[in-house]
Amino acid sequence: SCETDYDTPEQVQNCFEERRKSAEKDIITEDTSITETTELMFQKDEFFSKEIDTAVAAPRFTMNLKYKNPLRTQIVVELSCRFVDRNVTVPGKILRPSVEISDEEGAFAVSCEPESELEGRYDVVYEATVRNVESVSDLTRFFVGANKAEVAELIQRVEGPLAQFKDVHGRGLAWLDFGIGNTAKDPVVVLGQGSDITLELKVHNAGRGKILGITSYTIAMNGFGASCAQGGSISFSEAVRSLQEITLGSCAVENIPAELGSSREYQKRTFDATIVYDYMITKKERVRAFRSEAIGQ
Repeated sequence: SCETDYDTPEQVQNCFEERRKSAEKDIITEDTSITETTELMFQKDEFFSKEIDTAVAAPRFTMNLKYKNPLRTQIVVELSCRFVDRNVTVPGKILRPSVEISDEEGAFAVSCEPESELEGRYDVVYEATVRNVESVSDLTRFFVGANKAEVAELIQRVEGPLAQFKDVHGRGLAWLDFGIGNTAKDPVVVLGQGSDITLELKVHNAGRGKILGITSYTIAMNGFGASCAQGGSISFSEAVRSLQEITLGSCAVENIPAELGSSREYQKRTFDATIVYDYMITKKERVRAFRSEAIGQ
């Protein structure tokens, strides 16, 4: 620590200042990565027509699927469509039902045609599903042995405002949101007798669609122990899939590393999380198919 490594007040203050400058560099780097967010959404094509005369043209309705893939990971998008009117569903077909994305940003056309005759008004429903998508998130906590208020002031002098460490930093269509501490959102964690530490978990839906389910998730606990820090396959019901926050549960944090809490200052730890999941976006437009010779009859 600065207080034990140096003798004079001036040396101690210089130590604090160097730590602060180093922390500011880390914060700038972190903020840059947070802006890298995966996006996936349907948009109407410029030539999209809500009414098609089947005597003139085939009933083909085209949407554009726009995407941002800042990490340039390989993503396979499964595409499907259908026509729905009340209790009637007409299956649709797409020429390319599976498309692979690996570039940073782009768009491609998704054309839906009915597999049988279409006449009247229908909702054409487009669906795009991506499977085994991987997203990352991280959380920073400061561990202290005692004198929380005093040490919190020191942390803010060295690291910056505590508010920036309150929440998880994540990116992607969804990510693992979690809290570690005496309370989930307090970045300063007091260790010692009578100071329990808990881990609370939920999935944050940052995109425009549904989280179909989780393949796996894990948090690197850095020497800590927590029974809920990792999990396997979880399927979500239709009622849960569209929620912005899906609770996964909580558990006690145990096996606290011995070196934490022994310092007169604080110990900084960052916890990295990974989640693998399936995600679906949907777009619906009301359309009409008709034959012109039927008009007026």
